[in-house]
Amino acid sequence: MPGLLGGPASPLTPYSWTVPIQTRSARSLLLDAALWTASFVLFVLSIVFSWGVPPEIGPHFDWVDKAWHFLGYGALTGTLLLAAVWRPGRGRGRFPRAGLSVALLVLAVAWLTEALQSPFGRDVETMDALADLAGVTLSFAGWRALGGPLRTQPHKTRPSTRG
Repeated sequence: MPGLLGGPASPLTPYSWTVPIQTRSARSLLLDAALWTASFVLFVLSIVFSWGVPPEIGPHFDWVDKAWHFLGYGALTGTLLLAAVWRPGRGRGRFPRAGLSVALLVLAVAWLTEALQSPFGRDVETMDALADLAGVTLSFAGWRALGGPLRTQPHKTRPSTRG
């Protein structure tokens, strides 16, 4: 029957049968799973720490708080970019054209959680938002320095054989 098991494609052949299968090592799959898990954990922690009870650490907490904003949202950006868009050794991820969009999405989440702190008895601080911006920007620049593409070309499709 044409189109089955590697034969020429016919109009009735499902598209998924004509797509080449990409196999990856167990190590690569495990690394991707770890990156996605880290991204999820960092996102949850950002919500918990942003809207939870404010910590009582002391007078030097102000700068430590900014450092956590910088590191937390920078790490979230980095893990998401490596998991979703591109990473060395694997290449394209599930969302290969979304590098800048991922960074902007993390920044939007950071600023939204900062803006919504008032109802939880927390102060909304411009310096926190600037620390978020710095972390996301530095992480994105580091990812680009590793070779992360700003935009990749979409996969080329085969010309249709249908008349």
